[in-house]
Amino acid sequence: MTKETLCTYEQSNRLKRLGFDLPCWCSYEYSETGRFPFCANKEGNYNAHPFTLSAPTQDDAHRWLRDTMKILIVINPQKNTEGEICYGYSIFYLEDISPIGWSYELCKNYEEAMLHALDYAIECAVIQYRKQNQKK
Repeated sequence: MTKETLCTYEQSNRLKRLGFDLPCWCSYEYSETGRFPFCANKEGNYNAHPFTLSAPTQDDAHRWLRDTMKILIVINPQKNTEGEICYGYSIFYLEDISPIGWSYELCKNYEEAMLHALDYAIECAVIQYRKQNQKK
């Protein structure tokens, strides 16, 4: 696992507030120099504790968004104006397969596109979560 495959601290924090509860191998730990991912020897739900933060992989976050929040990310390969392969993304609500967003700029690689797509999808999940809780 590389650092790039983990969700950022900010993404992980927002996922925790949305109820992300999948077991993870990594968590974010605090030190005098800031936050950094810490990989444990066992898988666990670090979000179950008030002072720890699970650091899911991007794939785990995407799977949770798809299965729990019904939000799907699709990464789209495209060619830019110079003919180079780049990547964009589209995001859909699975309830009615309606598109809810897409990238306006192309990314240089798949990983960058997934990082931006997760930010957008998590924001959509936050909006959806707030709407559901306002109805209650």
